[in-house]
Amino acid sequence: MAKILIRSLLNISTASPAILSFPNGFFSFGATNGSFSARSVFNRTMSKATEVETVRTVMTTDPRASQGAGGFSSTDIYHVKGFTTTTVGTVNKVACATDSQSTPTITFTTERRGPIAPLPPYLGRIYYFGGFDNTNYTSISTYITTSTDTATNTTSIPAGRHLGVSLFTPSHAWLIGGLTTGGGGTTTIYKWNFSASSVSTLAAVDTTADGQGYGLNYSVFGYKAMGQLSGKACKKFTFSTDTISAGSTGVGSDNDMFGGTQFVTPSVGYLWTGFRTSTFLRTFHRLSFATETWVDQSYTTTDLSTGWVQGTSGF
Repeated sequence: MAKILIRSLLNISTASPAILSFPNGFFSFGATNGSFSARSVFNRTMSKATEVETVRTVMTTDPRASQGAGGFSSTDIYHVKGFTTTTVGTVNKVACATDSQSTPTITFTTERRGPIAPLPPYLGRIYYFGGFDNTNYTSISTYITTSTDTATNTTSIPAGRHLGVSLFTPSHAWLIGGLTTGGGGTTTIYKWNFSASSVSTLAAVDTTADGQGYGLNYSVFGYKAMGQLSGKACKKFTFSTDTISAGSTGVGSDNDMFGGTQFVTPSVGYLWTGFRTSTFLRTFHRLSFATETWVDQSYTTTDLSTGWVQGTSGF
């Protein structure tokens, strides 16, 4: 198997313990140009032990940009819906241990793409908030029950959202920004209560209306990092107080970074893949949660003579 330098994925102790047992991180699909016309069937893992990216069996369905919609069960990674020249209703399921693939029929009442991401987990469910249905930014909330591979609609969020950022703990998710009606960004933050299936609008707001950022979850705070409109802006969200503040910057020399995947260990958060305007290197940035400092470890790949790939999904 071809191997390329990279880092590991691991979800934090505040999230589902299932992800803690995965020896690798994952990303799949994505586009290698800014217009989404060069779509891929990438399927990659990254070993936590050796910090090496490995090429796995390519995805078995049509190339697409999955726009961040990755979720997980105790054994599988889910790549949910996405975009080709229109919204794709396909869900790809990849067994973490064996790399075997399947495409369970998981139909939404309204098919859509580009939800608030990453997809938050709760008690065997994967939550898909909002998304674009080719006409409107929707407010629909849907969860996938991974034991049965079925979709159920639940309480809608207050307004349509597309490509926002989620942060989450075992009890709540915070849904930050994204694109909304009219096509512009929003600074609104919603708080989702998993056990009550209820949502509220926080008094706190983001200071940058943005979309396609990265969400990193630590035990007591999360980071909304980068984005299509905010350049290098990073925001720190404190879970206990529902407050947002300026986070550590210094992510590197990129003019913009957006549209990739993210993953964490109990001590470090990573930005992996995504669009970079200043270079074709594969995006890889590391945040130390203890010191809140960044290190740019982006690297060269041979993927279609470019490094960056955007619109990926994974965990």
